This record gives sequence, structure tokens and C-alpha cells, in this order.
Amino acid sequence: MIDLFIYIILAFFFCFMAIFYLVKPLEAVFIIFLLRITSENFLIKIYPQYSTILLGLFSLFIIYFTIIFFLQRGKFECNIFQINFLYIFIFVNLLSFVQHGFDLNGLGIIFKYITMLIIFIIPFNIIKSYEDVVKSLNYFAYISLVPLSVGIYQFVTSTGSHYTNYWGQSFHYIYSTFAHKNNYGFFLSVFFIILLILIQERKDKNKFYLILLPVVIISILLTFSKSTWIVIIFISFVYCLFYKNIRYFFLLLGILVPLIFSSQIVNGLADILYKENAQRNSIDFRTNININLLKYAFPEKPLLGHGPGSADGLIERYAFYKKIPPHNDYLRILVENGIFGFLSFFIFLSSNLFIFYKNKYSFRDNNFLVGNLLLFVLLIPVLLTSNIIHGVSTFGSWFLLFGIFTRAIIIRQSSYKITYEV
Repeated sequence: MIDLFIYIILAFFFCFMAIFYLVKPLEAVFIIFLLRITSENFLIKIYPQYSTILLGLFSLFIIYFTIIFFLQRGKFECNIFQINFLYIFIFVNLLSFVQHGFDLNGLGIIFKYITMLIIFIIPFNIIKSYEDVVKSLNYFAYISLVPLSVGIYQFVTSTGSHYTNYWGQSFHYIYSTFAHKNNYGFFLSVFFIILLILIQERKDKNKFYLILLPVVIISILLTFSKSTWIVIIFISFVYCLFYKNIRYFFLLLGILVPLIFSSQIVNGLADILYKENAQRNSIDFRTNININLLKYAFPEKPLLGHGPGSADGLIERYAFYKKIPPHNDYLRILVENGIFGFLSFFIFLSSNLFIFYKNKYSFRDNNFLVGNLLLFVLLIPVLLTSNIIHGVSTFGSWFLLFGIFTRAIIIRQSSYKITYEV
């Protein structure tokens, strides 16, 4: 088994080398990301005892080859206003890690944060023109077809996960190549935003995206990720505020999809609304966990927190339950990284929202500015009910699109000779 483990590491290493040196940089980014999102669940199932290490190697390889790549180019930009507070957030994580003492899990999480930052920086530096922007969005859409197809296959063949709720009703949900249905739901939400922007940006060739859009919406329904369901409604509403030409299409989808998949929707909502107090994942259950973490764990180390990756153990210690994720990434940041970590992440979110406000009169001329706004419409509420902040496949997909849109906004504004205010 150890020999096989070493062979897998070497295979990953040489695969990364081949992609970086034999493929164009822009294509290499998406090939490598496709490898990451398609290998996650496979490695967890086949090699559960080594999966964390193998998936962690992705972060190390990305960091290593990014350094090599940019050293060869000789020039790259890292001082980007949109992510500057994330540098502070990672620095606070390092301080919290040192204070807490060496922990392999905490170190791995710091590498994940660095990886996601790099996933933003790479496309931001590689993309130089409008053609590169469109090509990047199309590449993202193409690689997303792989997990989308796997999810559809799971539904058709009933090979997803079988779930029985507390009153005996059972149904299947899909998770595709991801470790959990919520992760897959979040990834599909990012894919959904890509399609929305491509529909407006490529009006001459948008039939393909219009066909994919209901497929993605139905796949999101079949994940039974309720937080994603709610966020998709918000995204669709905000999107329709900007684009009148798509409102009737969304109205039609809003009527047909609930009619066709009414049983899935009813089962999913009932699983939240009719759980008894104290049952796992009931509103009462999660509220008690949050209160106990705020009441007991946070006051112990309010400034720098208990260290990255500590939230699950804190739930076992203070909420008198087994180790589980907190299902609230804002709370996770607060107890793991303290006030300093929470403030730096909060300022990252609010500073980007402030940019949207300052450029509000440019929305009509820049679809990518709308796309970036939709990314934050997705992220801000999802963090309140999910555990996606440590997921390279999930949060990483968000950062990849964030990097593309941020560069695209600058390119579009310069072509119109409009100043993009930051």
C-alpha cells in the first residue's frame, strides 16, 4: 500500500510537470483544476487513509509550479486591491497556528488558503485580452460538463447517495465527483453564474448556454443542498434586475421546474422544517452548537482563536457532540482565527461590495461587473450555513472565477476608457 501511495504521488508530480511545460498556461490552469475536482471523491473512497495527504499535495504542487512559472515570466502582479485583505487573513492564520502549536491539519488548511489565493492570481496575470477572458469562461464551462455529466448519470442510474429522513421517507441525492452534495451544489452555483454571463456576453452563440442552464438548475435541485437552492433564487433575482431579455425565460423555468420536481422540493424543505428539536441538522441543533461555540470557545481565545482547523474539535468539547463541522463559516473563522481573522475576512467581503457600489453606473456596460456581484451574492449567504471555506474544489472554483472576472472588468473598462474605481 505504501508503494502504491508513492507511485500515486510520483504520478501526480509528473502529470503536473507535463501540463505546465507542454500545455499553454491558460489551458494548463483549467486542466489542473479539472484533475482536482474529479479526483476528490475518488481518492477519498479508494484511499481514505491517504486522501487528505494526496489532496494536500495538490496545494504544494500548485504553489511550487506557480513559483517556477512566474519566475520564468519575470513579472507578475500580486498587489491586487480585491484580495489584499486576504493576505492579512492568511497572516492571522499563521499567527493563530503558531500560538496553537504545530498541528498537521492546521498547516494543511493554511496551504489550502494559499492555494485558493494563487488560484485567483494565476488567471488574473495570464489573461491579457478580451479573447482570453471569453476563452477562460468557455474552458471553465467545458470542464464543468464533466462533473455535471457524472451527476446526471448518478440520478439516472440511482447511484448517488440514498438518504432516509427522520420519518422514513427515502430518496436519492447526487454529489458527482465531490465529497459531499453541498460541495457539488456550490460548484454548480459557480457554473450557473458562468452560464448567466456567457448568455449576455455571447448573444450570437448563446443557445448552447441556454440549453445548459435548466440542466444545471435541475442538477442543483437534485443535490438536495437547501442553502444552494435559496442562493440560486437570490442570484436569479439579482440577475433579472439587470437583464430584461432573460426575465421571461426565468419565469418559465420558475414554473416548470417546481412542477416537474415538486416531490424533491417538498422532501428537501420538509427535511428542514419538520425536524424535531435536537435532531441533527435541525435549526435548534445548529443554533445550540453556534451558541455554545460563541459562549465558551470564543471567549477563551478571542484575538487569534484556537487555530485553523480547530472548530470541529471545539464542537465536541463545548457543544457535547461528536466532531462535526459547524455549518457556519463565519463562526468557524471567528473561533479558529479570532477577532483579527474575522475582521480581515469581513473587510475582504465588504471592500469588494464597496467597489460594486462605486462602479454602480458601469454595470450596464460591463457584464463582468455583474458577474462579480453575483459571485458575492452567492458567497455571503452560503457561508452562513455551509462548510465550504476549506474546500479547494468548491471555494477554489469561486476564486478561479473571481480572478477571471476581476481581470475581465479591468479589460472591459479600459476598452470603454472608463475608470474602474477601487
